[in-house]
Amino acid sequence: MATGKRTPAPAPRRRAPRPSVTFRTRERVVESAGEDLQARAVELARAGRHAEAVQVVSEALSAGGLGAAQQFALLELRAESHIAAGALDLADADARAMHALARRSPALRARACNCEALVAARRGDANAAVAAATTALDAARRCRDPALEAISLLRLADAQYRTFDGHQSALDNAARAATIFERLGDRARQGQARCVQGF
Repeated sequence: MATGKRTPAPAPRRRAPRPSVTFRTRERVVESAGEDLQARAVELARAGRHAEAVQVVSEALSAGGLGAAQQFALLELRAESHIAAGALDLADADARAMHALARRSPALRARACNCEALVAARRGDANAAVAAATTALDAARRCRDPALEAISLLRLADAQYRTFDGHQSALDNAARAATIFERLGDRARQGQARCVQGF
């Protein structure tokens, strides 16, 4: 009669887990899709197809999963198309949403205020446009972004020109904007600044 201990049976081999899509991978996929849609919206807007640009951006935003920076950029694009189409109430709503996303970022705050200034100017509220553009310029200078500073100067000049007593300030700020745009090689916006100077 055998008295030795039984040899334990070998443990069953576990199958290696199948590779799964991690959260970070999914995030990258969503961000990539958002960038593609953003590029498509820019193309449509440049072609003057603003209704289609708005639709592309709206679909991207409603799909969800985008980071705050991408949401902000898409809202900015949609607001610009709304302004071009004369849908100022919708553009104002997007500007407000941009402010909510900006939080403590001076750069995002400057961009949101520039959008707000553009909406106010198109509505004929020159004083509100000046106030928003002034805030944008202060924020742009805090983050030391020359391009953003120049855009803010351009928005401020455009707003000041619409007031009764701000024409000289408009000329001065347009000249400053044109100088920065020239240094940055942005000929299109330099031309916009020169247009303000020529009013």
